This record gives sequence, structure tokens and C-alpha cells, in this order.
Amino acid sequence: MDSITQAALGATVAYAVTGRQLGRKSLLIGATLGTLPDLDVLFPYEDAIDSFTYHRSWSHSYLVLTLITPIISFLFYRGIPKSWVSIPSLVSHKKFMLMVWLCLITHVMLDGFTVYGTQVWWPLPVDPVAIGSIFIIDPTFTLPLLLAIVYTVHRLRTGKETISRPSHSNACRIALLISVSYLALTVFIQTKVESVARSQLQASYDSDALIALPTPGGILWRVIARKDDTYLEGFYSLLKQDRPIAFESFNINEQLLAAVADNRSIKRIKWFTYGFYNVSEEDGFFIVSDLRMGIEAQYVFRFKVARRNVESAEVVMMEPTELLRFYPDIERIKWVLGHY
Repeated sequence: MDSITQAALGATVAYAVTGRQLGRKSLLIGATLGTLPDLDVLFPYEDAIDSFTYHRSWSHSYLVLTLITPIISFLFYRGIPKSWVSIPSLVSHKKFMLMVWLCLITHVMLDGFTVYGTQVWWPLPVDPVAIGSIFIIDPTFTLPLLLAIVYTVHRLRTGKETISRPSHSNACRIALLISVSYLALTVFIQTKVESVARSQLQASYDSDALIALPTPGGILWRVIARKDDTYLEGFYSLLKQDRPIAFESFNINEQLLAAVADNRSIKRIKWFTYGFYNVSEEDGFFIVSDLRMGIEAQYVFRFKVARRNVESAEVVMMEPTELLRFYPDIERIKWVLGHY
């Protein structure tokens, strides 16, 4: 999820646990902790595919975060600025450490509801969690948290909620309940859309894998189905549930990389995308695209992984590089929006 959402989630979780003892300090500490796992983007990796597939790995691992929670807790609890020296006298270290752990773990749990892929059990050989029921930016999830923070800050400033006279109506806890309930709703909707798609495809396309993903706003859902060397893309609107999904078929073109199929980078991106990828050849270079993010021919993550030898026409590996140029096809976008 986006950084604003993660900071808001961390702040509300922290205040729900220690707000009545620490007041606005909980909001500040929680917002900081809520964005901490995403700092892994600052670490250099060997190539673009490693950067892509190792993001949300060690820094998003339940095991790693649990192990480092006592260290982070101690740094905040004892290594705080002098102006915050009263924290140890206001809340126990045990409760403070629980707050730190919850801020970190809820960040990871929320990321798991996106389709990117979160390796929550790293370094164990377990597939990434990529539920995909929520878009990476979703105001419906974030807004209750932000409103709760604004309301809480207002009460703290006006003296209506103080450490000595806490409010019994904790807005942060209510906001968390609303946002978590919304997450449950997105999973329910996703399950329904996938069921509709499977029923429609059952007779004509017995897919090996199928996933429904929300577009921004959560009203229009994109469905991808994969079988052998083909994949389908279709769109389902919650506003037009009686209309069948119009699928288009495309080739994965896996055979283009047959000569380098055993390469570590190729294997890793196939694993990370759960097989939802395709291969294309452009100007003698072979490009792998993640089908889960974007729409057909306009995918967000595209990697140049191999090239064709000019003299021998042999396919040889190269250092994977990410293609950062993105030219939106306005006509294609208009066509997609027409499914609303």
C-alpha cells in the first residue's frame, strides 16, 4: 500500500494500544513504525529483477520483524529525545513493545492484501502472499484512519482527551474496525467475481489459474485466467453484474525464452508472479511483463532479460533491467472504462 496509508495505519494502531498513556506521541511513533518496513527500497540489489522480487521480503517477514521488535522498542523506549523522557514512566516496556510489534505486523498484513507479493515467512521457502483484493491506493480503506487521526489530534489539542482524562470513545479503534471490515468485504467481492468468471469459462477455457483484481475505485474488476501458453483478460463491473465478462485471448510466448528457461532470474520472476507473466520480443530484446499490475500491453513492471545474438540468432541472457518508460494508450484506457 501507499506510504500515507501505512503511516495512518501505524498511527491508529499505536494510539489504540498506548494512546491513553502517551497521547500524541503514540501517533508520531506509530506513523514512523508504519512506514519503516518499506525502507528496504533504499538497499541496493544485484539487478532489477532482484530489486523487484526481494522488495517486501526480509523487511516484511513476520519472523524478522518479531525478532527485531525488542531492539526497535528499546531504541524508541530508552533512546528517545529528552523531551520524551517521560515515556518509560507512562507505559510499561511490555505494552510499548506490543505496540511496536503490532505497528510492524499490521503493515505486512495489509500489504498481503495487494497483488504485488509479500514474503511474510522469509527466509522460509514459502510463496509470497498476494491476495489482490485491494488496489495499492484505496481511499475507502484509508479515509476512516485519517479522519480518526484528525479527530484525535483535535481532542488532544482542545484538552478533551488527555492522559489524566482519556476519552472512552476511541476513534482510532472504531476506524480500525471499519477499515478491517472493508478489507473483509473486498475479499468477499473478489471471491464472487472469481466464481462468476470460472462459471463462465468452465465450458470453453478450463484455466490453470485465475485471479480477479480491483481497478482504482473497486467498482471495476479485472480478471486474468491462464492456461498453457495463453491467457485471458476480461473486466467485470459491480454496477452491471448481469452482463457477461468479455474476455480477450493473448499468447504468453514462453517458448521465446526456452533457451534460457533455467536461468535464475527467469525462474524467480515466474515464481514471484505466480505464472502470470508474458514474454515479448522488441528490437532484438526479450521482455518479461508482470500481468497482474496494469492492463494488456500497458503493464507497470516490464524487464528486459535477454537478447538475440545478431550473428547466430541465439537467445542469450543479459543483466535484467527494468523498462521505466510508460506510454499510456488512451484508446485502450477508454475501452476499459467503457466496462463500468
